[in-house]
Amino acid sequence: DYWRAGWTVDGTDTGARTDAMPGWISDTLSDASGGQARLVEYWRPEWRAVLEAELAALAALGADGVLLDNVLAYWEWAGVAPREGGVAPYARDMVELVEQVSAAAGEDAVVVINGGPYLAVGDTGDAAYPGRLRAAISGILQENVAGEAALIGALQSAFAGFGLPVLALDYLPAEAVD
Repeated sequence: DYWRAGWTVDGTDTGARTDAMPGWISDTLSDASGGQARLVEYWRPEWRAVLEAELAALAALGADGVLLDNVLAYWEWAGVAPREGGVAPYARDMVELVEQVSAAAGEDAVVVINGGPYLAVGDTGDAAYPGRLRAAISGILQENVAGEAALIGALQSAFAGFGLPVLALDYLPAEAVD
């Protein structure tokens, strides 16, 4: 567990930061989390070291793999802190992070990413990166795909067409369970 209560005034990840908060944690709250979590600078070596330590701890517990949630955070960064090249440099950094996590998890580990097909269909701006991403993962999870034929088709083309499973996670609307 990497979070430290002393990093914010109220101990939560949405609270005002203190001087103790590492520099790889941004002040920007993620849209994907509904503003309930901060974006991390996932390209920074300090954050990657935290991930590797977490992976080692999970492996020691006997975990067979990991789910990397919200790999689409690179889109948020492209909007918050634009770089030359637009979204592409952030996308390449994300693929490189996935590769590092996969290598650290080990050859037999299951590595699933949560996020759309975009890393595998051109967001990186480099033809080599989609293949690198597919080589680093065991499958992809996509949330909220019910009724999204175009998204499902893109996922099938970008991943299933290369032998990788495409998993769906959909949530029942509140009225369906009342």
